[in-house]
Amino acid sequence: MAKKRLPFIDESKLKANPLVSDSFRIKGLRRPKLLADGTNTPDELEVQHYTKIYHHIDNRDLMKGLSPVSLVLFWWLVQNVKPGHDWLQINKSYFMSNTGFKSPHSFKKAIEELSIERIIYPAVGVKSVYWINPRIFFCGDRLKKFSEHVDWIEGKPKGTNQEEQPFK
Repeated sequence: MAKKRLPFIDESKLKANPLVSDSFRIKGLRRPKLLADGTNTPDELEVQHYTKIYHHIDNRDLMKGLSPVSLVLFWWLVQNVKPGHDWLQINKSYFMSNTGFKSPHSFKKAIEELSIERIIYPAVGVKSVYWINPRIFFCGDRLKKFSEHVDWIEGKPKGTNQEEQPFK
């Protein structure tokens, strides 16, 4: 049987920060130990930023109902939120030039739809700045960012059946 190739990964190398520990080797690279105090985590090794989109039945249902322009804006937000930020500034001209949208009206409707659906929320008193909903997506460690809102559960985690545990 032929060795399976992973599409996309085979096309180029993933970039990682220099590794800082002497645990085991993978193809000549050293991989650090993952320590209980949170140092040397995989997040620290990634060079490129990435945004997590969280699995939940409510999120799936929400995405199914969004208009095409709102989905484009959502994906643009995912790509443009800065690490550790729970807000971002949305420059209409920049968005429109990046996405090819010509209609400011479509942009405004997408902003309204994402606000109604609680994906983003306008920051009061600051033009073009929106809070993001970290229950849907976040760039960084949301447990660290929102540590005062973490409910640490002992034993079997609650809500492992996502169909029965909707969030508000």
